[in-house]
Amino acid sequence: MIIIDATAFQRNGGLYFQKAAAEPVTITKHGRPAVTLISHDEYERLKAMEDAYWAIRAKAAESSGALGHKKALRLIEEAARG
Repeated sequence: MIIIDATAFQRNGGLYFQKAAAEPVTITKHGRPAVTLISHDEYERLKAMEDAYWAIRAKAAESSGALGHKKALRLIEEAARG
C-alpha cells in the first residue's frame, strides 16, 4: 500500500491515480488516513464480498425464525390495505 499526504496527491494526482489501479493509495491529512483510492475491480470485489456476507446473515436470521423479506413486505402491504 502506498501512503502519501494530501499535498503530494495534489501535485501528482495523475501518478497516484495510475498507481491505485495496482495497489491501494492512502492519502493522509494532518498525518491521519483520510481517503484510500482503490481500483474499480477491487471495489467490485469488496462489494460482492459484503453482499455475500449479508445474504448469509439474512438466511441465518430467516432460518432462526425471523421474517424473510417477502413475508415482511406482504405483512406491510396487508396492514396498509386495512
